[in-house]
Amino acid sequence: MGTGKKGQAEVIIVLGIIIIAAVVLVFTTQREMIFPPSSEVAALRTSLENEIEQNLYSKALETIETVGKQGGYIDSPAELSISYQDSQVPYWQYAGQSLVPDKDLIETNIANAIKNYANQMSITEYQGKAVVMGPATSVEVTIAPDSVLVKVWQPVTLEGYSLKQPIQFSVTTGLGSAYDLASQIASKNIDGRYLDHFTVASIFMYGALDGTGNPKVPSFGVLTQCGQALYKNWFDVKDEVETLLKGSLARTYMAGQTPENVLENSNFPVHVFPVKSSTPVSFRLAEPFTSRSFQFNPNPVRVHSEVIPFSAMCISPPYLVHYWLMYPIVAEVKENGYNFRFALQVYVDDNKAGDWEQAGVYLDEWMEQIEMCEFTRCRANITVLDKDGTIPNANVIFSNCILGKTNGNGNLIADIPCGISTLEVYSDEKHGIYKEFTSSDGLEEKLVYVSRNPLLKIQLYDVEFTNISGNLSVKAITPNNRNVTLNIKTPSDTYFLKTDKASLVTQEIPSDISTVGSYVMSGLNVIGGFMQTYIFLEADKTIYVYVPILEEGITDIDAIYDLTDAMEECGTLPMTETPIDTEEFTATCKGVSV
Repeated sequence: MGTGKKGQAEVIIVLGIIIIAAVVLVFTTQREMIFPPSSEVAALRTSLENEIEQNLYSKALETIETVGKQGGYIDSPAELSISYQDSQVPYWQYAGQSLVPDKDLIETNIANAIKNYANQMSITEYQGKAVVMGPATSVEVTIAPDSVLVKVWQPVTLEGYSLKQPIQFSVTTGLGSAYDLASQIASKNIDGRYLDHFTVASIFMYGALDGTGNPKVPSFGVLTQCGQALYKNWFDVKDEVETLLKGSLARTYMAGQTPENVLENSNFPVHVFPVKSSTPVSFRLAEPFTSRSFQFNPNPVRVHSEVIPFSAMCISPPYLVHYWLMYPIVAEVKENGYNFRFALQVYVDDNKAGDWEQAGVYLDEWMEQIEMCEFTRCRANITVLDKDGTIPNANVIFSNCILGKTNGNGNLIADIPCGISTLEVYSDEKHGIYKEFTSSDGLEEKLVYVSRNPLLKIQLYDVEFTNISGNLSVKAITPNNRNVTLNIKTPSDTYFLKTDKASLVTQEIPSDISTVGSYVMSGLNVIGGFMQTYIFLEADKTIYVYVPILEEGITDIDAIYDLTDAMEECGTLPMTETPIDTEEFTATCKGVSV
């Protein structure tokens, strides 16, 4: 065969194929016009269309609900999301950066979920009629303010007759409006750091007091009551700050939504987020604090009031607690029954919104500490006790890792980092702080003895002297009814006791060698006092304090030393564990030269 005839044959074959394909296409597309379905098949086709649409609608509704719980995602990125209630909530603000997903992305996420579901549907028969389903070729999702429009292209035939294309429906939902409001909130917070500022303000505005009259969350201030002491450890403050932030976040409102009388009946501060909206928005603490997310300095907080020399007033050194927090807040927009969640990261460093550009340096150091505390290949079994027995709820720290609190039997078993470091144990203001440089091997079976402050019952007496030409004589000894101050200085701290009664009870003074100074006020005048070295032991006891005074008053510190010397020359020091015979002492302590 010649080349020309071969080419003509190929053209004829191609044209034949095209003609056959065209005939098949016409027959397929126009079949219903040429051979319309029976009324039974037509009715079944409509019913099947409705059933498929309902299935797709249910999946779309389920997907939209999931997207709301998970901030626009079907599968939230694990490294940038927080586990909250029954879902993974993604950060929309993290490390100072915006992670707000585009609406197009959310539409794509919903479309993909619906398409995957459509491709999994397998209907081969419907009420005895043959069904052929092809894969979904396309799904289009459009988010409107109050609805989501869905179009699905998926070839389906019933007895050879095609179902309508596309299958389309609308889901009534507040997703669009909720997304728009959530985007405003995230953008506003990224620019203004409002939740960071609210956190700091809450700590410094909180006025709740504990049973001793001290702030539950210490921030700054002074103690003004004689004998007043403030003691808070990490566990105390952590729990209270959690309670505070839960309460203040629950009282954080969008602009225009603050209720009337909102300042009544609550200690928790109120904040207004500067985005005006009539849609309710809630803010919640996403998870409890850990050493990763909450710290403060000094830890523990220990403050004592001090007597102002030669006055009847007491005051402590000013104290300021420096807070460091990095934690997630979950915000939830509630739009017409639809809930949309997203997470925002708060960073507070030294009582102010932290600098994200510098955060990396601090976080690297902090993460090294955290990783060390989590790399626990050794085991500690620690029992904490004092002279009376075991101590429950004692705080135990090793290598700057918070191990936890002892149980009711004073015992703590914990995994710890291996190596040599400092063991710290502290319980409450009635016990001293234990510190020891030791190895992890030494903590496998460790008994920690913590000194307990003795329970002291102090009986006070006024020993009235007269001064005649430089000679001191006792005039009378009576139970105290004057303003007496005891200034007790240990090697590590100073404690002050003040009373106008004849007795007082305290467990504030640690067992240690101390220098005790005392003075007595009458109005604004100092009329007596003493100086003495005294060793406080752990044993509970009664101490008798005989405070020498001169009714005419004293003018300088030397007079207090003179009064102390006069007491000693008469046979006793002002502080003693044995009561003196007041009649005999009054009769014999005469004419002491000073």
